[in-house]
Amino acid sequence: MLHIKLTMEAGSAADFGLHVLRSPGDEERTRFFYDTSAKELGVDRTRSGNVSSAVPDLGIQKGPLALIDGTLTLDVFVDRSIIEAYANSHRSVTTRAYPSRRDSLGIQLFGEGSTVTSLTVWKMGGMAV
Repeated sequence: MLHIKLTMEAGSAADFGLHVLRSPGDEERTRFFYDTSAKELGVDRTRSGNVSSAVPDLGIQKGPLALIDGTLTLDVFVDRSIIEAYANSHRSVTTRAYPSRRDSLGIQLFGEGSTVTSLTVWKMGGMAV
C-alpha cells in the first residue's frame, strides 16, 4: 500500500509516466501515462496480470487532460487491487489490478526526454480495527 506523489515535465517526451505493481522483469505492470501529442492521460492495464475471470481484458483507457505549463502532477494511491490516480488536481482514474506474480510490487518512472521535478513515496499501513 503506497501513496506516490510525482511531478514530471513533458520536455520532448512522446509519452511519460509511472508504472505501478511492476514485476522485476516487466512481465506485469499497470501503466499511467500522458500522451503529449494527443494531450491525453491514460491507464494501460494490458499487463496488469488480471487473474479475475470477471474482467478478462482490462485494456487501455484514456481521456483529455491539459498539462499545466508542460507539467503533470500525479497523486497515486495503491491499495492492494485498487489504484487511484489524481492528475493536476483536475482528473481522476480509479482502476483495479490483480497481479498474478508475488513479485509485482515495484514502481518505475518512464519517459525519455521528460524531467522528474519531484517524487515522494510513502508506504501506508492498514487500518487498525
